[in-house]
Amino acid sequence: MSSSPPTTSTASSSALPRPARRLVIFDHDGLMVNTEDVVYTAYSRIFGPRAIAFPWDYYVTSLGMPVADSLAMYLRDLGDPMTLDELVAARAEQMRTLTETDLRPMPGLLPLLDALQARGDLLAVATSGTRPHIEKSLSRFGLTGYFDAVVCIDDVARGKPHPDLILEVLRRTGAAASDAIMLEDAPRGVEAAHRAGVFCIAVPTHGVPLEAFALAPAIARDLHAVQQLLAG
Repeated sequence: MSSSPPTTSTASSSALPRPARRLVIFDHDGLMVNTEDVVYTAYSRIFGPRAIAFPWDYYVTSLGMPVADSLAMYLRDLGDPMTLDELVAARAEQMRTLTETDLRPMPGLLPLLDALQARGDLLAVATSGTRPHIEKSLSRFGLTGYFDAVVCIDDVARGKPHPDLILEVLRRTGAAASDAIMLEDAPRGVEAAHRAGVFCIAVPTHGVPLEAFALAPAIARDLHAVQQLLAG
């Protein structure tokens, strides 16, 4: 289910945007909170009793997708006779419990946010999650006040790998793409940043091959390493 974490790549860190006030854009699921592990557990509890294999290596191919798209993909690929509505309901039931017991911020998130805020950077979220999900998560962990803009899948026509979410963040904050940095854990998000002309630091979800992040100018093993890259 997991692989060795990547080491921090600083080969292109000299290309990091360094304006007086940067815009740092965060993905949410898997980058800020451990949503991917929690969601995977939910699906394992749904598909396991139905004798349907749901390996981690397959699950991570859906990272960055809007939930509705990923659910449709699972039903199509796995050949489960469950309807989409039934899977939505089963997922919601599992997530109600798991969100309360297992969801938590990723290591290094709060020190990173504090350091960027102290530096005076603009901070934003660009996520394929729905607004009710994201607002509940940010509020629960006391993160809402850090962000100058929060853009969710509800706000745009297309999710990642299209650049719409990131472009909407740029529009709302008034920042130039050349002054922005995107933090992403999934290849689709890295591609979205690339297409938006925004420098991206990948923090890969465990189990995703590093070659899938070829479009990322820098790769960090975790958010502590991101803080080192963005220090100063």
